[in-house]
Amino acid sequence: MNPVFVGGLPRTGTSLITSLLDGHPQLIVCQDELSYFRKFLPQFRRQQTEIDKINFAKQYFLNQFDPENHYYRKYLSHISIDKIHQLFSDELTKRENTEKDIIEAYFIAYGTASNSLTPATLRWVEKTPLVEQYAPTIFRWWEDTKFIHLIRDPRDLLATYNRRAKKRNRPQPSIATVSYVWLKCVNYAIQNEKKFGSDRYLILYYEKFVSNPEIYVKKIVDFLNITENECLLTPTKGGGKVPWRGNSSNRTEFTGISPVSVGKWKSDLHPNDVLLMESLCKSSMEDLGYTLSTAGSAFNFPAQLKLALLRLRAALVDSYY
Repeated sequence: MNPVFVGGLPRTGTSLITSLLDGHPQLIVCQDELSYFRKFLPQFRRQQTEIDKINFAKQYFLNQFDPENHYYRKYLSHISIDKIHQLFSDELTKRENTEKDIIEAYFIAYGTASNSLTPATLRWVEKTPLVEQYAPTIFRWWEDTKFIHLIRDPRDLLATYNRRAKKRNRPQPSIATVSYVWLKCVNYAIQNEKKFGSDRYLILYYEKFVSNPEIYVKKIVDFLNITENECLLTPTKGGGKVPWRGNSSNRTEFTGISPVSVGKWKSDLHPNDVLLMESLCKSSMEDLGYTLSTAGSAFNFPAQLKLALLRLRAALVDSYY
């Protein structure tokens, strides 16, 4: 089996896309973000012995399979904890346990334990925001990888990040940080599509997808070469067993695909914040077809001076991405 990776910045629709693929009979979908390249592998490489590495892999991948775990109780309770532990151990025993082997072993175990691995299965699906930066390694390991990269209006991103920070009683991210990581994400999308080809690297725009889901679901079907299925318009978790109501930053629950969050920045952001965001992202926004709300004359010298300082600050947050 070859993989499908779903990437992009957080809050760009990565969870939505994964939830739509969740119930498809030709796919094994892991809803939990594995952060395989960013978190697992650095820790895996620090293990001293092969036994240490195997034990760490079991701990890392199977930690959610616990009767006290909320996610397990809500979405994965149909999977036997003992069974998936045994299956994962068996798969690791069969392999050389290279860095590529570990994640493959997990999906075989997960697919078998959840009964989603069948003769019809074509691919496994993993979603972790920001995984696009590891595309060269991914395509080297699995030549027939399919990658779906989500992009969203940076103004709406800032608005949703602000709402989520407020809900969690945390500091709001700076406009410099959000614009910087958005530009970097867009850069990865363009470079990766050019390098690996549009037949293997699909860029989806959140606004277009939620406004015309039938059109873009068909595009995903053709891209992945899977059969059309009505489940692709119904977000679920647990292999199609549990309806997913979304993870909206304003706690709104949905029963399907909704465009209601598109353009929320118009009511949620202060005009000065819009000006700064559009100034920082102007060129890329225009290239991607986003309409700017501010006229060119609005970019006055004081604003440009402040933006220069913001750019300098943003350059210091490279580790964020």
